[in-house]
Amino acid sequence: MPAPVVCRAVSAIGYCTTCSRAVHVSNADEPYCPVCSSALLMDEVPEPVAHRVGRNEAVIRRLNEDVVRAQRPDDPLEIACECGNADCTAHLRVPAAVYAEVRASRARFLLLPGHQLAGAEVVIGRGDGYAVVEKRGPGRTVAVESDPRG
Repeated sequence: MPAPVVCRAVSAIGYCTTCSRAVHVSNADEPYCPVCSSALLMDEVPEPVAHRVGRNEAVIRRLNEDVVRAQRPDDPLEIACECGNADCTAHLRVPAAVYAEVRASRARFLLLPGHQLAGAEVVIGRGDGYAVVEKRGPGRTVAVESDPRG
């Protein structure tokens, strides 16, 4: 697996309704889209976006399942960030026990702190370099239905 990517600190992901994109927003950033300069939605996520983000997260979760099977279970696991941003390339180091606990719930994902999408998921736990989120709303249905563990 490639070395973990260091990402700038972010506090949330906003959504641009003009160009239909999720945008990482740091504490220092103004909540405007860097592409079209439209104001970002920070607390509401349109239903089609929630579905798309849920599908993106589900794809990465399936990839991580394959990666984890190839790693030794007693080592910290290196996995891809399971956030809904299709452009994210961050990696996380997660204890195997934490990974197993998160996977016990079909609506939970592991991501870099701050990569959560407000309005579509809620942070329910944090660790050293990772956050655990639980999907809610329409994205939860996508997450549950696409869980590779069934």
